Amino acid sequence: MIIETNGRRRPALRTKALFHFDSDFTDSVGGNWTLHTYGGYPLINTSGGKFNGYYQTQIATSGKENYLEYTGNDGFFDLTEEDFTIDCWVKGITQSAPVYLYNTVNVLFKVTKSVLSCAINNSSANEISSVIDTTNWTHVALVHKETLYYLFTNGTKVAEKVLPVPNAATKHDLCWCYSQNWEMEKLSVDEFRIVEGAAWTSDFVPSNSPYS
Repeated sequence: MIIETNGRRRPALRTKALFHFDSDFTDSVGGNWTLHTYGGYPLINTSGGKFNGYYQTQIATSGKENYLEYTGNDGFFDLTEEDFTIDCWVKGITQSAPVYLYNTVNVLFKVTKSVLSCAINNSSANEISSVIDTTNWTHVALVHKETLYYLFTNGTKVAEKVLPVPNAATKHDLCWCYSQNWEMEKLSVDEFRIVEGAAWTSDFVPSNSPYS
């Protein structure tokens, strides 16, 4: 199958993980994930998301964390050889400590208060970032295409940078919220997706319906 995008032909994208968060934490692709909970979170709000329900977590107990951990075949999520895209909708992130949308240690896609960023190979020298406003539901995307990385907010390219290929993952965590010093950490996410292939390299219009 070939998809036409901005007048160019490219191979179809391969979805590796897709969470609608409408009623539960199920990966629509069928991946094996373990939910790490504390204090009643994370939870699913069945309404109020960008599309129906959404993932909500918060934590204020020092040293505790909430997240989804991939427990299937690590090779399925190998981001070291292929182009990839990670995108979702986020809202209401106001704290100064980072919340991680996706964390392999060597790919750290995160929001820190008003900054969207990604660090490659756990190095601040290999980081791409841009300011972000999450007052309302905001679509965010990280795209890797050959030697380039791109950040998008609401379909607008806000950063582009040459960075190294990520080293092999040591874990695969998503929607990760952690409190280090009893500070309140919050994160709301809807329609989270990981794709093999570069979905966008220029401005686009985010989907106005859930992915299928």
